[in-house]
Order: sequence, then structure tokens, then C-alpha cells
Amino acid sequence: MEAYRYGEDTLLHSIGFNPYKLESILRNGILSKKQADSIGVALTKNYFGYNFDDKVSMTRPMYSNSEDPTSILYTWVPKSISFIVENQDFIYDTNDAYYNHSDEVFVQDIVPSKNIVGLIIPEKYQNYLISDLPMIAIKSTSYANIKGTCDELINYLRTMNHEIDKDEYKELLRELHLTITELNGDRENDELKEDFLDIKIAINEFIARETQIAFDKVLKKEGTTLIDMVTYINDKTLGLPFYGVGKSLTK
Repeated sequence: MEAYRYGEDTLLHSIGFNPYKLESILRNGILSKKQADSIGVALTKNYFGYNFDDKVSMTRPMYSNSEDPTSILYTWVPKSISFIVENQDFIYDTNDAYYNHSDEVFVQDIVPSKNIVGLIIPEKYQNYLISDLPMIAIKSTSYANIKGTCDELINYLRTMNHEIDKDEYKELLRELHLTITELNGDRENDELKEDFLDIKIAINEFIARETQIAFDKVLKKEGTTLIDMVTYINDKTLGLPFYGVGKSLTK
């Protein structure tokens, strides 16, 4: 895939590989938590503290460095589906807000879908099976965020006439809650930290496997890949062009 040629005010927003988030944005635009709540769209943050409730976190790639480990362009874009946005007002004022990344800017409330002009699909992951992709934020430390992300995706799979194994899911959540509770009482316990990572990986494997099964059924094939999934969702929504990560090219 060719690389997109970034303009002065091109913006990017990365979401990981979650198909619910992808389709929700293509249908509703990129929403802040406050805006999503106001129109009844389910939206769970990957982490606490990255997007303010009334703002959306984005990057301005022309003013970023893909080799800077503190940048979104380094941390997120090569490992996520990203939305390319043009003609969008944004906020950058270090005196008025805290920025988690060196290249971060904010958009107030919403990026309308009409301002989304393309999708970046990292070449490395295009042919990965869905079951091999991260569906939750593995580095998250929040039970509410992890469960919320899973619940949203489970409800999305239900619209595809797929029901998950509820007993297995409940047991995984029980283990997650227990591990977090124990870790909160002993934050320096390396064994508990390892247990916490293991249960998050197990939850991701479960939800990714269920997502794989659902898309295999809908697409009537075995081994649905990331590019298959994104193409299916994109074709029934905005029909945007795809781009690779590439290098930062200028118009």
C-alpha cells in the first residue's frame, strides 16, 4: 500500500484492531466520551487519562517524529488501524492542557465522519488472523476499562448473530477482578504482576478467538485476516481508501 501524503494540518487517530471501534467511528465519527454518551454510543477508553471526557486525542504527523518513543506516531500508528483526518480544527496549548505524547493535539467533542479521508493499515499486520491480534489494551490497569471494551465487542458480535461462551467469560472476569484486588494490596509483588499480565492475555485470546469465529461465519471463510475484516466493515460504511504506514510524506 502506498503511504498517505500528510499536509500541514493532517491529523491521525489510532484505535488498535477492535472492529467495534472501527465500525462505530466510520458510522458516527470520532467521538469524545461526553459526546458519545450524549447520543447513546457505547465508548470505553483504552486507558484512563489519555482522552479528556470532552476531547479526542490525535497526532499531527507533519510535526511528529516516527523514531521518537514518546510520540503517537511511534507508539500507536505502526500497531493500529488509524484514521486520517483533514479539514479539522484542533487544540494545541501546553498552558491549557496536559499532553501525554510529544506530538499530541486534541479535538473538541467530535471529528465528523466527513472529515475522515482514509485508513492506515500497518503492512505488518494486514495478513494476521483476527485471533492473533490484540483486541484489548494489554497495558491497561483498569478492570472497568478492560471489561467495558470486552462488553462492547461482545455486544457488537451479537449483531453478527454470534454468542460467546458466557461461562468462560465470567470466569475470566472473576480472575481479573481477584488479581487486581490482590495487586492493589501488594503493588510490588512481581508474581502478582505476572499473574495480572497472564489473565489480560487470556482475556484477549478469548475475545479475539470469539471475534475470529464471528467474522469467519459472516464472511463464509476460514482464517479471516485483519485486511479481510477491515475491508468488510469499510465497504458497508464509508468506503475509504487504504494506506500503509510508510514514511511521513508531504503534499
